[in-house]
Amino acid sequence: MRPRCWLVAVALLVVVSAALCSGTLARPGDGPRDGTSRFTWVAVADHLDRPAEGLVARMAKVKPAFVVDIGDVVFESKLDEFATVSRLILEPLSQAGARFYPVVGNHDFPVRPHWFEFWEPPANRLHYSFDYGNSHFVVLDTNKVVAPDNRTFAPDTEDYAIQKQAESFGPGSAQYQWVRKDLATTKKTHIFVFFHIPAFSYGGHESNLEIQRALCPLFEKHKVTAVFMGHSHGYERFVPFHVDLSSGNPVAVPDEKNGVVYIVTAGGGMPLYDITPDQTHAAIAKAFHFVRVDVHGDTASCSVIEAKTGRVLDSFGLKSRRR
Repeated sequence: MRPRCWLVAVALLVVVSAALCSGTLARPGDGPRDGTSRFTWVAVADHLDRPAEGLVARMAKVKPAFVVDIGDVVFESKLDEFATVSRLILEPLSQAGARFYPVVGNHDFPVRPHWFEFWEPPANRLHYSFDYGNSHFVVLDTNKVVAPDNRTFAPDTEDYAIQKQAESFGPGSAQYQWVRKDLATTKKTHIFVFFHIPAFSYGGHESNLEIQRALCPLFEKHKVTAVFMGHSHGYERFVPFHVDLSSGNPVAVPDEKNGVVYIVTAGGGMPLYDITPDQTHAAIAKAFHFVRVDVHGDTASCSVIEAKTGRVLDSFGLKSRRR
């Protein structure tokens, strides 16, 4: 490394380290354990270091207990990206009293070493869970489908990093065994799940059959309230459904009583994609946005808020099936 480049890298490291040590950043951490049943949280995704106009200010105005950022938080986990995201996103949210829980996305790779150095436990892992009040929150890594092991990628590329560093999630993998146990042991009223590469999408990226086969049956078995995903830049909410695997190929079957709600909320600031309407859609929007979730007992009220105008693009309710 050239001397000047080395000095720049050191300076960036000092800036990021100082920010971390100052306590001004929104930091991961467990929430109240007293069964609090009324609180607000926010979901957003796909902004990198260029959040949409008005996005952060409107999220901060909500004063959520925490924000779950569902991937593509930074670009290649570079120090200068962390410094920029800290200034533009984490610090304003921290000043509003919000914790911050990241989900790893494909553009966050390579995650070693800086992703793990930057986030505190539990969020310095690619899969983890935490409790807040009466709810359980589960973060997974589904990026392996982007760069599977049976393909060859050039070193120093994003796909190569994903192939080498992303976690497998199929049956028998460590992540699968972990989430199966995690879902089975929680006694909370709600379970909310988050991962970046979507199981279902018609907005720039296709639905993923591997995720549907491996993970969706677990969500149904353990009565997950909703699954939030990213990657397809826009907003898609699907009708509640279960995945029928009887034919060998996953088929989404609408099921208002026992189905799981899947939501793509990837309007954080990256260029938006066109969305192809599908019969399984309950609502779609090509817009920069975030999702506000107000938990109250065994129900939750959700509002999809446009970043620039504050207009409500969609509103809907969720109800726990675990009671």
